[in-house]
Amino acid sequence: MRTGANNTTTIKFADDILVEGKKVAAGEYGLYTIPGKTEWTIVLNKNTKMGANVDGFKDEENVASFKVKPIKLNSKVEIFTIDLSDFTPATTNVVMMWDQTAVKFKLTADVEPKVMAQINEKVINNASPTNGDLAAAAVYYLDNDKDLKQALTWMQQANAKDPKFWNMLTEAKIRMKMKDYKGAVTAAEMSKKLATEAKNMDYVKMNDELIMEAKKAK
Repeated sequence: MRTGANNTTTIKFADDILVEGKKVAAGEYGLYTIPGKTEWTIVLNKNTKMGANVDGFKDEENVASFKVKPIKLNSKVEIFTIDLSDFTPATTNVVMMWDQTAVKFKLTADVEPKVMAQINEKVINNASPTNGDLAAAAVYYLDNDKDLKQALTWMQQANAKDPKFWNMLTEAKIRMKMKDYKGAVTAAEMSKKLATEAKNMDYVKMNDELIMEAKKAK
């Protein structure tokens, strides 16, 4: 049931978090596993000092318990390894690997209150927000299906005096999502022009693709 050798393997969270959909309070926990052929049980337990003496394990000290499917690896992992993978702004996977077997479980952080607090401080309640903060707020609203009109206003403000090709592309994406296809084409063409001048062919390509998509959608 012990994960790893010698001392108890622990996992520590600075904030409250979801572990495979289960709420876990901020803190440090012992990480225990029960391997099986078709599924593993993974347990987070309040006891972080048990070491090899798992006879003292108490179920009542569990804070989360869940089952995951093992994954067969193509290559052999000689040393037991714990890693993080598949990062997004709010999630990551904890991956445990040894020999030709791996298991993973998802961590999901509630980033919304922190991000919105920053947007309130740096943009909404700030008389002179920077172009970078305006653009970042607009991107967050776009990516998280929030008020697109507000996102467009912020991005237009960011682009008003010093348009950047990456921000103009974001404006085009916002307009696409709002079904303002004509406006999306106009913004994407400006982004493409700026990206061409900067010799950034990746953005030129992305703008060409968006322009084509917008013209088809008209």
